[in-house]
Amino acid sequence: MRARLALALSLPLLATAARAQPANGAPAQAVVAGPLPGDLRARVEGQTGDLAWRLRFEPAAPRPAGLDAAARAFPEARVVVWVRGGESDALRLSLVDLRDRRLLEREVAPPEGEAFAASTLHETAALLIRGALQALSLGGEVGVAVPAPAPTPEAQRPPAVPAPPPPPPPTSPWLLEAELGWLAALDGESPAAHGPHAGLALRWKRLRVGLEVATGIAATLSDAFTRVELRRDALALSLGVALLRGERGGLDLGLRLGAAHWQRGAVELRAPSATSAAPARHHWSALVGAALRLTWTPHPLVGLRLALGADLVPAAPELVYEAPEGERRRNALWLAQPFLGLALVVRTAPNTGRNSATRELAHAPRAIFREAP
Repeated sequence: MRARLALALSLPLLATAARAQPANGAPAQAVVAGPLPGDLRARVEGQTGDLAWRLRFEPAAPRPAGLDAAARAFPEARVVVWVRGGESDALRLSLVDLRDRRLLEREVAPPEGEAFAASTLHETAALLIRGALQALSLGGEVGVAVPAPAPTPEAQRPPAVPAPPPPPPPTSPWLLEAELGWLAALDGESPAAHGPHAGLALRWKRLRVGLEVATGIAATLSDAFTRVELRRDALALSLGVALLRGERGGLDLGLRLGAAHWQRGAVELRAPSATSAAPARHHWSALVGAALRLTWTPHPLVGLRLALGADLVPAAPELVYEAPEGERRRNALWLAQPFLGLALVVRTAPNTGRNSATRELAHAPRAIFREAP
């Protein structure tokens, strides 16, 4: 009897009590899983009857293989206990605290030389269970900590696949653009044949077709005998292709095909005795040219364009004096006339077909479906 009392007093030392706290609320649940040898069940019921625990016996349940197996089998319990061993053989007691993930395992051997060895063995096991439950009731810890298992690749949730962004809105390949600016040409005689320039063009992908018109300001040509005003106009059909394209502009190469017109004003005599005045006259010539157009678009609808090119005018006019001994050339314009232009460009907005709100609404159901687990 003294040995049994000493054993009962020493059992709480198996648990490390952190701090004593009275039980609060409903009693915690402890499950005894699997069959128990002999009268061990009756001994356990007798030893734990005065504790604040609700004990449940599951003799038909298989003994868990460890803490995680016990947690899966009895998720509602705080403590799970199971015992392995025979009627009078050594018993192996396992007790797990599911809340704090701790495991207590003890080997209980039958006493030698006692007439009632099996009874003493079962009583000792019941006292071990009582001591562990009593320590947990006081806020202590039992056994050793069991780390949480590492998640297996099968248990890991696959990463969420983000919904793809909505495709860019379809844009129309057609664009209409208008330009208005100033153009200056060198003809070999005038200081600069310059004046306003305007154009209207239609773009399709990289191709450009347009109509251009330029009118000049009359330039005065003077020599020792006469003074005359000469003005140059041009009308041309332009065909171009985009060499470079970007969000902020592009570079085009274009050809021009049209007609050039010169208007010579009435001749003003500076030496009346030397010659006679001729009336005003118009002159026409075919025009073939090429140009590079560099466009900068700080806004999708507005840009600035710099044009650099040259026109070939095979029938450029000549100004001559008629004399009895024959004609004498006064002015001869170049057949190839380079030009430089600067213009403001205005474009139509691309046709997207649908507004942004409609596109977002159209793609919302697919995005919600993809994000669902």
